Amino acid sequence: MRRISCRSVCLSVLAILVISALPVMGAAETRLPGLNLNLTDKQVDALQGVFEEYTAKNLALLGEVDKKITDLKLELRKKDRFESKFKEINSVYKANTLVKEISKLHGEILKTRIAYLLKAKDVFTDEQRVKLFTRVLEFDFDMPDEIFIIVEEDLLSLDIGLTLDQIKKILRYRADMDKKAIDINLEIDLQLIYLQIELFKADRSSDKMNRLLLTITDLGTQLMDNRVVHFLKAKDVLTVAQKKKLLHSVSMLSGY
Repeated sequence: MRRISCRSVCLSVLAILVISALPVMGAAETRLPGLNLNLTDKQVDALQGVFEEYTAKNLALLGEVDKKITDLKLELRKKDRFESKFKEINSVYKANTLVKEISKLHGEILKTRIAYLLKAKDVFTDEQRVKLFTRVLEFDFDMPDEIFIIVEEDLLSLDIGLTLDQIKKILRYRADMDKKAIDINLEIDLQLIYLQIELFKADRSSDKMNRLLLTITDLGTQLMDNRVVHFLKAKDVLTVAQKKKLLHSVSMLSGY
């Protein structure tokens, strides 16, 4: 499965961290893959509370995502969704809204992971924090498979009978998306530099590192939103017949 790699930012490290900190494991065995933090029994106990709180909130968000994805599948499977102009407009609006809501919820999941990572890091020693924040820069984040397949569909590569005018509009939207993505990526790179500088300062500020990580996370979710907006705008230039062909292509890949 292809993935979106928007930048090396940690948006899943907390899940690995807190699972590794379960009391059933000895402190000497508690580690991230390739990163031994040598957590003490006291630290493991302290992280258990963070794990339980994070798990409850994360499961609630995942439940909302699953419900939205189910609603989206049901909407896309309606046989009469293109039966009339009214039904077409109404169905397209519902589907577009659901895709945006799923994207927003996934962004909240990513932000929640970072928020609890920052809460968990207060349990660590200064040396452990340096190791953790160094590893933080090695992680990528993904979109849910169900949305990734839809959003990544390249309309120009499909045999759906695009007109020259449609191709021009889609290319214009793609250029806008690429320009915005470049701007966001440059800002992420800048914030990563600031984070690395702060990380290796003798008098580094924990609050400043927290703010930088949250800023990077927010920028990462903006990249995902940018891709979603592009796809929805490009899709809306299609005719009903072309949308049916697109839906068939998506259904073959994702089971919608």
